[in-house]
Amino acid sequence: MKTIYKYTLVLGSTNLKMPIGAKILTAQKQDGQLRLWALIDTETEQPMETRHFMVYGTGDVLPKNPGTYLSTLQDGSYVWHVFEWGVFQIV
Repeated sequence: MKTIYKYTLVLGSTNLKMPIGAKILTAQKQDGQLRLWALIDTETEQPMETRHFMVYGTGDVLPKNPGTYLSTLQDGSYVWHVFEWGVFQIV
């Protein structure tokens, strides 16, 4: 069975524990917070891993490798861009 889970992001760096194989669907603003939704396979219990996400603003200087682009979201006059740096550690 598949279930969609919601996670909260912060500006800059966020580490999130997710089941291995979680598929990121989108990032958007909800209730004044930056949120990320992921499709999780809940049929079998998967080990957890820590995944590293970065939120950059338009005009920010990005590192040489900003990560894998996931989504752009608008927040009033601000525009944020969400990237994933990958798996930080398996728990």
